[in-house]
Parts: sequence; structure tokens; C-alpha cells
Amino acid sequence: MSGIGKPLARTLLNWALPERCALCGEDAAPLTDGACAVCLAQLPPMPPPGCARCGAQTGAPLDVCGACHDQVDIQDATWRAFPYEEPIRTLATGLKYHDRTRWAHLLGAWAATRLEAPVRAFAPDCITPMPLHWRRLLFKRGYNQSALLARVLAKRLGVPLDTRGLRRARATPPQTGLSRRARLRNVRGAFAVRDDRFMGRRVLLIDDVMTTGATTFEAARVLKRAGAAQVAVACMARTQK
Repeated sequence: MSGIGKPLARTLLNWALPERCALCGEDAAPLTDGACAVCLAQLPPMPPPGCARCGAQTGAPLDVCGACHDQVDIQDATWRAFPYEEPIRTLATGLKYHDRTRWAHLLGAWAATRLEAPVRAFAPDCITPMPLHWRRLLFKRGYNQSALLARVLAKRLGVPLDTRGLRRARATPPQTGLSRRARLRNVRGAFAVRDDRFMGRRVLLIDDVMTTGATTFEAARVLKRAGAAQVAVACMARTQK
């Protein structure tokens, strides 16, 4: 089939077939952001407030955890839309590793609904995604899942999107299995800012899944050094560690 024929065939097929819930697969109209009312009601609840800086679970709401006690001037706030539980885990893994890019719209839309209140209170001047190193972007992943989520959030919340100002200056080994201290060492110097576009601005940094927050912390540190007035982080999900 020709290059023109494939999109046309896909469009005709989507028009002919009923839209189905992305979670249960049923023709359960009406759908809201790709999911039926039953499945939306069964999504895991928004995590309770944790550390006001990194989002880690703490004993009491809005406490600053020990890891952030001496770093209060780096990451100003972190908001989490979901705990890292099913079905969010499956959707996030599919988006990140298995080319399920269509799920970015679902996850981004759901996250925007849950995070709208704190984000609007923060009043960001721009939204920027966590960047990938160009080698990983071109030769391994082919896309940046955080950028896909950021695009949805920016459109839903009416905030300008900047996908080029923050860049990954150094490729780093995977963070899996490392402690937070080791993760911080691993990503030290991994980010850079292209110019002075963040000077005096409130920046909302978007990540897909946070574990210890070491990577976003380093990115926020670089943004602050580049003159950003405030840096907050919004992640689609955070692990409970």
C-alpha cells in the first residue's frame, strides 16, 4: 500500500469501527479522554501529599523529607498525578519502551485533570520536558515520552511549551538499581541550558515516572543556575519508594 494509502485506510477504519475504551477494550460510549466511565472511576486515587519539594511519601502531609532538607532552594515543588500502580504501570511502560505513543494522550490528559489546580496556582511561564540524550532519542527510543506528555499538558493547561531550552548534554548509564546518592552522582553534569530563555521565569518540568527524583533534581539545579526564578516538577506517576 502506498504511503498515502496507509493513513487513508487507517482513517476509514477508525471511522467505520466504534471507538473503544483504551483500558477495557469495550465499546462503552461515551468515552472521556479515551476511557469509559467505569474504568476512569477505577483508576488509582491521586497519591496523598508527600514531601513538598520532591514528592516522596512522608509521614505527614507537606513535610520536607530528609533528602531535601538542605536543598530547599533547588526544586520548589513536585506534584504526582498517580501512584505507580496498575493500570498506570502498564501504560507508562508501554509508552516508554514499547512504542505505545498513542497512550501519551491518555496519560497526559488524565494527569492534566488531576494536576490542574496546583499547576495553575504555581502559574508557570513555560512547560519543559525532561530531555533525552540525542543518541538515545535517535537510535534507541525514537521519541521522548516526557515530551509527548508535556505537549498534552501544555495544550490542556494553556501554558507555552519549550522542548529545546533544556538539553541532555551527557549520556549517562541507566539509573536502575542505584541508590539516590548514586543516582545524583550519575546525572551530575548531565544537563545544560542553551541560552538565557529561562531567566526570571517559573518553569514546570515534566517527567513520566519518578523513582527517587535525582534526575529531576539535577535538571532543576541546572535551570536554577541558568536564572529560573522557580522550578516545579509534575510527574505522571511516582513510585512509592
